[in-house]
Amino acid sequence: MCSPDYDGKIRRIDSGARIAGENLMSMPLALTLYDAPDYDETFLVNYGLDLSEIDIISAIDVIERKVDPERLAEKTILIGGDSSRAR
Repeated sequence: MCSPDYDGKIRRIDSGARIAGENLMSMPLALTLYDAPDYDETFLVNYGLDLSEIDIISAIDVIERKVDPERLAEKTILIGGDSSRAR
């Protein structure tokens, strides 16, 4: 969960939650590969990220083996849809 600051902007994200006695990392924290010592902490959102530097590959291109494996090597891969077609 994240809560906006007084001006409506989100600057911090929860690091996770404790559910049924188990610590569960939030997705943003899991992507950092950082092992948070306490799951009731928050961390700052990195708005310095340049989205144009993110390599976007179509899932069908991966399935049909049209993507050079080197392009995926040693990368953190996220699979998801985009909202451009959701209606």
